[in-house]
Amino acid sequence: GEGISTSDTELKLPHLGGIYEYFLKGIQTALRPKGYGEAITFGKVADCEGGNKIMPLGDSITALNDSYRNKLWELLNRNDINFVGSQSSGTLPDKDHEGHGGWKTDQVDANINGLMSSYTPKYILLLVGTNDVTRTRVVDSNWLNQAETYLGSALDKIYAKSPTTKIFVSTAIPRTDCYPLNSSTCGYNNLIADWNNRVKNIVNQRAGKPVYLVDMYNESGINTSDLTDGLHPNATGSNKMATVWFNHLNSELEVGESCNGG
Repeated sequence: GEGISTSDTELKLPHLGGIYEYFLKGIQTALRPKGYGEAITFGKVADCEGGNKIMPLGDSITALNDSYRNKLWELLNRNDINFVGSQSSGTLPDKDHEGHGGWKTDQVDANINGLMSSYTPKYILLLVGTNDVTRTRVVDSNWLNQAETYLGSALDKIYAKSPTTKIFVSTAIPRTDCYPLNSSTCGYNNLIADWNNRVKNIVNQRAGKPVYLVDMYNESGINTSDLTDGLHPNATGSNKMATVWFNHLNSELEVGESCNGG
């Protein structure tokens, strides 16, 4: 009779009848390792084409190595999350983001069309306005009027490019820094409150669109001990921010393509 052959990587046995072949095939399939026969791709964890693309967008508060992105990644704890953007920093596995030190609303507005084309995010975490507040105090007392227009324009451009992209717009966090430095003129509370009210109005004006308010100022509980320099959050402050982002984002996330084979 015929002997056992292992040619063509398949285990073959003498013909013992259809039912035996049926069960043998089932056993072979069950014993194959996960991913058998699938193409192997190389790259860092979470860089996939069809996952839940999330763009953290804003200024240095987003770009910090100790930014909220680190803790948010842990809280999400999913294998279909793909942070996207041209920048890279942090201690999380997927360091991509679009946070730029010094960015104001006008820079977000000027760059958003290109960013949408390049990265096609399904979700955007937008935190901007801190530097607009600084400009208002230091350079142009009427700047917030223009900043309001720029922010609204950026949101409308996102919607025009991708009507299904969900945009989470955050209010600014508290500040205690001084201008000029070491002067008695400290804190930007009035301007921060003014800006945050404008953010709320901008979001409310877009009711019916996937634009959501994230009231970071009130929901995070950030206080003076959570700021490194009166302006930027430390790791504790960033973790508080991550919890707020998570609470708003998690319920809106769809199931996306797995990014790490899980």
